[in-house]
Amino acid sequence: WGTYKAQVDSAKIGVLIAEKNYAEAYRLLALSIRSQFIGLILKKKYLRNAEFALKLTQADLQLEEEKLRNGMISTGSLMGPRMAVSDAQLGRDRVRLDLDQARHLFSRLTGTEMIEESLIPDDLMLADRYDSAPLIQPMLAKFAGDGVKHTFQAQIYGGYVRQADLYLKVAKYRLYPKFSLSAALSQQSVTSAAENYVAQVAVKTKSVNIIAVWSLFDGFAAKSAKLSALTSKRTAERQLENYLQISVDQARDLGQALNLASRAMQLAD
Repeated sequence: WGTYKAQVDSAKIGVLIAEKNYAEAYRLLALSIRSQFIGLILKKKYLRNAEFALKLTQADLQLEEEKLRNGMISTGSLMGPRMAVSDAQLGRDRVRLDLDQARHLFSRLTGTEMIEESLIPDDLMLADRYDSAPLIQPMLAKFAGDGVKHTFQAQIYGGYVRQADLYLKVAKYRLYPKFSLSAALSQQSVTSAAENYVAQVAVKTKSVNIIAVWSLFDGFAAKSAKLSALTSKRTAERQLENYLQISVDQARDLGQALNLASRAMQLAD
């Protein structure tokens, strides 16, 4: 009834699912490394800004101290500038700690030594133009069409659906009669020896066997197996459908966020 082939095909699909899971994990790892490296660049910029803010407050404090020495202000007037310097130092130290922790996490993620701060770029390389809308719409249209179906995760869910179909086929024929055919051919050499002669005879044996097995009742195990396989199939189909819808919605949300960021970059310029 094709159940043996279905079992073999199911095992092959299992191998493909494992390969796609590995590819998806590799993709997510690469994405995480890229995201954390960009985060290092941003944190380094935050540190530069914090150090610059500290220099400004220190310069203001020096100016106020000079005014105090010239008798232009009272001692109490230094309270605000000194608090500002302390607050700026605290902010700088917090950003420094945040950058060091991010460098440590990056080294753990990549399995390398802690990256030197000098190896972190000072700025992000951006394009000269930020009109991303003309670029986003074709990408979104392609992704919402057939592109999302070719992602690793969609292929994994599709593999689960095909596997469940094969499991259902195996369970469907569980109580069907099973027939098997076997054939055998053997040759045996028989040697006999007497006082005056030695005789050797070759004996060939041929056999053909036909076996039929029919299990009429298995305590409703076949019915349970079919229900279980059908439930797995419907679950996998629902997971695939949800993934496709959520992925398209997320892509559209990211496209809108990118458009807003593009507008913000134009205003900043």
